[in-house]
Amino acid sequence: MRLARLASAAVLGFALCTGAPDAHAQGDGLSARMRAFVEAVVAARREEVAAFFPRRGDWAWVQTWHDQRGGRRWTRVWRFPGPETLRAIGRDGPACGSFDRPSGEVGPFEGSLGMRMRRHDDARPWRRVRGNRFVPPDDELGWPGAFVEWRREDGRWVVSAIGDDHIYFPRLRGEARGGRGTFVHADTALPLPPSPRYAAGEEWFTSNGSLLFRGYPYQKYGLPRPIEPAELVRVGRVGLVGVYAEAGRPGTPEVIYAAASPGQYQPYQTFLIHVCGR
Repeated sequence: MRLARLASAAVLGFALCTGAPDAHAQGDGLSARMRAFVEAVVAARREEVAAFFPRRGDWAWVQTWHDQRGGRRWTRVWRFPGPETLRAIGRDGPACGSFDRPSGEVGPFEGSLGMRMRRHDDARPWRRVRGNRFVPPDDELGWPGAFVEWRREDGRWVVSAIGDDHIYFPRLRGEARGGRGTFVHADTALPLPPSPRYAAGEEWFTSNGSLLFRGYPYQKYGLPRPIEPAELVRVGRVGLVGVYAEAGRPGTPEVIYAAASPGQYQPYQTFLIHVCGR
């Protein structure tokens, strides 16, 4: 079975329902269970977090995507088998960023479930709304995607669905100057010319604009540095200028490198993603 698959439209409708505060009695222990879940997520104890999920059956992850260019919003729903939870939220798992913790300058996106939980302590617990769903105590980000929903399994409460927010920068052919940046073609099938082209002198390079790669903006930082070609793998191009990432690192990189001049590579870094488990 694939680790993750898109859910049906019916599941999507289920996961997006919201409502007013729950009116039934709160003596079922779920609020305490939710507080314990928040504590485990904030502490980034992944094995303990995984124990809150089903032992059998599936659970859903609802991503609410926000288009920062046009203000549009849409959702994507993934489903994971309960026994595969630790893989799903662990290192290199598809949902790892939702449970990651800050590390140095680069950390999880502010809209991730873990970051939303870290903003609130026991004095401001997540609110229980219709049924068995909890949402943040306020919506300071102005985004609606964060929630945790529960169901009963063998006499205990388990997480049936979670949701958080993600930012998306469309892959547009942007200007070298200004807000959109320059689009990095994420293809490696087209060979580069035998005589290498370099970024030095290119308008997009000298203007210090951002690069857009795999939907994320990357900003130039520092100066070009010498790197052995064997340490890099080409991940795309801007025109005929090669763009590279560190070899042996799967997933979307934190840093990409534009070939600036012979033997010199200019780093560009994004602060909107984080490689889990580093």
